[in-house]
Amino acid sequence: MNLENIRECEAPRSSELVIVRPENSVSPVPILLAPGFANNAESYSGFMQQMSRHGRTIVCPNYDLNDRRRLGIFPDVNAVKEEALLSAIQQVGFPDEKGIPVVDAIAHSLGGIDLILIARKHPENFRSIVLLATNGLHPKMGIIDSVKRLYIGEKTDSIDRNRLAQQDPTAAGIITAGKEFSKTHRQKITTIFPEVRRAGFQTIQQYFPELRAAGVKIIITRMLDDSRFLPTSYDPYVNQADETISLPGIHADVKYRPSFIAQELSDLLSHQNLDRNRSLHAIDSKIQ
Repeated sequence: MNLENIRECEAPRSSELVIVRPENSVSPVPILLAPGFANNAESYSGFMQQMSRHGRTIVCPNYDLNDRRRLGIFPDVNAVKEEALLSAIQQVGFPDEKGIPVVDAIAHSLGGIDLILIARKHPENFRSIVLLATNGLHPKMGIIDSVKRLYIGEKTDSIDRNRLAQQDPTAAGIITAGKEFSKTHRQKITTIFPEVRRAGFQTIQQYFPELRAAGVKIIITRMLDDSRFLPTSYDPYVNQADETISLPGIHADVKYRPSFIAQELSDLLSHQNLDRNRSLHAIDSKIQ
C-alpha cells in the first residue's frame, strides 16, 4: 500500500490530493472519494486504506477552506471543491478510448451533492457514482423545514456516535480523533454558511435521468441505522437510480468501521457490475 500526498495541484486554489495506491491493482480505473461536510481525506484514511487492500487506487481531496490569503474572507466554497475534485480526475483518471479521464466515484453525505453537481457538467468523466448515506435526496423544502431537518439530523447522529463509541473501542478512537480534527480544522462562518445552505436546500434526484442517459451508473447506498438520513427517506428515489443497496450501520460508519463498507463497495464496483464503456470493461477483465 502506497500513500502519496500531492501538495501542489495545478487547479485547486487551496487543497491537496491524497492518493492511496494498491500493491496489486484489480482495475486501472481509480476511485474518487468526495468527503462529507467539514471532512477531508484524513477523516476517511481507514476506508481509503481498506479500498486499497481490495486492489483499487483511491483519491480524495483535502480542502483548506480557511486559507484566507488565497481565498479571501468570503471564499467560493463550491468552486474550491469543484476545482479540487476535477483536478483529481485529470491527474489520476484512466483515459478511455477517446483519451478522456474516467473514474468510479464514491460520495459520502454532503459529498453526494458536491459530486452530482460536478458530474452533471462533466458526465464523460464518470463511469459510476455511489451515493453513500448521501444528502440531497429529499423534496424541495422551505427554510424552516430545512433548518429543522439539519438540526435534528445532527443531534440524532451525535447520539449514534456516542452510543457506538461506548460499544466499540476501535470506533471510539476514530470518533475521538475526528472530534480533534474538527477542532483543529474548524471552518469559519463564512465557509460554513454556503455548505449549510447547500445541505439544506439543494436536491440532486432531478439530475439522475440525464446522468443515466449519459451512461453514468447511479447507485444509492443507505445505512439501515442512519438517524441523520432515515433509510425510508430514500424510498421515493430508489427507482430513479440504477441500483439501491442497504447496509447495516450508522451514517458515518464508512469512517468508523470501514472494513465492511469497503468490502461491500469493492464488490459493488467490480468490473462485472459496470458496463458503461466496453474498452474499460475489457481492460478491467484482462488484469483480473
